[in-house]
Amino acid sequence: MVQFILLLLGIFEVVCVLFTFLKLNLTALIIVYGMLCFLALGLFLRARTGHSFFVAHFKKEGLSVSVFMLVFFLLFLYQLFVVICYQHNDADDAWYVGTSVTTCETGRLFIYSPYTGELLKWANAKDYLLSPLPIFWAMFSKILHMHPTVFTHNIVPVGMLCTAYIVYYMLGKELLGVKGPGQENETTVKKDAIWCFLVFVSVLNLFGYYSTRTTGTFLLLRSWQGKAVYCAILLPLMFYYYLKVFKEPKRKWLVGLFLTSLAACMVSFSAVTLTPLLTGAMCLTYAIAKKDLKIPFQMAASVIPNVILLVIYVLM
Repeated sequence: MVQFILLLLGIFEVVCVLFTFLKLNLTALIIVYGMLCFLALGLFLRARTGHSFFVAHFKKEGLSVSVFMLVFFLLFLYQLFVVICYQHNDADDAWYVGTSVTTCETGRLFIYSPYTGELLKWANAKDYLLSPLPIFWAMFSKILHMHPTVFTHNIVPVGMLCTAYIVYYMLGKELLGVKGPGQENETTVKKDAIWCFLVFVSVLNLFGYYSTRTTGTFLLLRSWQGKAVYCAILLPLMFYYYLKVFKEPKRKWLVGLFLTSLAACMVSFSAVTLTPLLTGAMCLTYAIAKKDLKIPFQMAASVIPNVILLVIYVLM
């Protein structure tokens, strides 16, 4: 399921950037993107590639309630309360939310400046054009007939928080491991360790406002902004796929790495430059540790979208 969400984000990146340069409107984008999403959904249901994580995991091992699980869900509910009942106003909203409002009201993609209402000079906003997350929010606001400010501040944080902790669960499960059948005692210990890990992450997020640039600050206060999605969700997910590739370099993990990199390009242009550096470091680590160059080259292919966007950025 996670890979399907990444695929939808990646499709939006390609379609929205193309439509921006063709100067097509938001309605055309919604129609074409919707058709591609239905096509992707059909292929996904036929292949059922995302079925194996949560459903298969709990069918196989069941869901045992523990004290640590209850503590985590209490902390999670409190975080939901924070993002639903409180609102953080950020100076970056002048661009992120302002662009969503401008796009939703005018139906045009990056034509008018959200600051002044004048025609937008693309030379001054190249990074935003190539990472169109505000347009993504504008599209949903248009479909739901909801003001983009309300949607980004009240609806998006809930979705981002839930998605983040799904990713943290996946990462914790991979870091701590779960023993196989026939080792029930070890399995119980490992399951409790995963919930302890989630409790630890929750505490870090809740008490992470010692800086405006921590993961907890991004997740709980600025989750509708692209850099927040990248730091709090996509970077941990990328690390999860790195671990998977290191343990078993299968095609599905390499595909997940590619889709994560493409989705990261959509949410923030910082990912266009930072992700290749991170992937390069992981490729070098794999090559030294495993004494193999085949998998590092395959991992490096995941940053092809980043290279293409960088070339476009330079040529604009």
